[in-house]
Amino acid sequence: MFMNRCCFEIGGHSLGLDIYDDINLDNILFNYKPFSIVNRKCSLRMKISYFKNDLAFLINESDLLTSLSLEESNLMIYLNSSNEYIFEFIVEDSHTYLFFSKDYKESCLYLSKEKSSLKHIIDTALMMQYTFRFSTQETLLMHSSVVVKDLKAYMFLGKSGTGKSTHSRLWINNIKDSFLLNDDNPVLRIIDDKIYVYGSPWSGKTDCYINKRQELGAIVKLSQFENNDLSILNNIQSYSVILPSCSSMKWDKNIANGVHNTIETLINRISIYSLKCLPNKEAVYCCYEGIR
Repeated sequence: MFMNRCCFEIGGHSLGLDIYDDINLDNILFNYKPFSIVNRKCSLRMKISYFKNDLAFLINESDLLTSLSLEESNLMIYLNSSNEYIFEFIVEDSHTYLFFSKDYKESCLYLSKEKSSLKHIIDTALMMQYTFRFSTQETLLMHSSVVVKDLKAYMFLGKSGTGKSTHSRLWINNIKDSFLLNDDNPVLRIIDDKIYVYGSPWSGKTDCYINKRQELGAIVKLSQFENNDLSILNNIQSYSVILPSCSSMKWDKNIANGVHNTIETLINRISIYSLKCLPNKEAVYCCYEGIR
């Protein structure tokens, strides 16, 4: 059986893909190319192939935990009798199945021939495995837009539609020598006594796939307001701001504990702010002068 193997390094962790059945993903994996490395033993590996037989019987023997509505698919999450998770992506009449080993080091993604929303499914599956595998290793995959200024990364958090991307663009347009590191899902890692933010292949609708890391300068929670006001948050407020922005599987104790421990370390080492603001350059100056 033909197999194409490729490896990537994302956030300092290695990730491998074994692609079978002559599946051509060159046009789909373009956002991973800046993260490509020489093939080697990886910290996690995903096998991608077409499924040959009906896998629905495995679902029938498992318990449904929850269902989620994603941007391009519906996601069903099951737990089988061996305490292993099964994820089913449903796009119209097309079903894709994702299986994990118990330690999340290995996974199998079984595609349907229809290839509906294929890039969305592969990106989501890889993000999930990355999150589950490394959440216990002081690594967070976060929903954030990140700009860099003077070798420091500044993370902007907030609900979808708050204006994170808009605020980042305003920084780039008004703060000299600032640039965008990632616009949707950067990686945050604690290494020794330092906290780093990494670019990733997952940057939402913005083509920003930068394979760099910068030391974290501050985290800012954005919210829309009638004027611009910056304030520093206490630890309890900071925790409540960061947790919803972290990718996780809250019903898995090990993953949840890993996320919790990393957030606790984070809020004791870095300043977390709230910026109530308008979408204007004055908000950028208010933020920049207050957090640098």
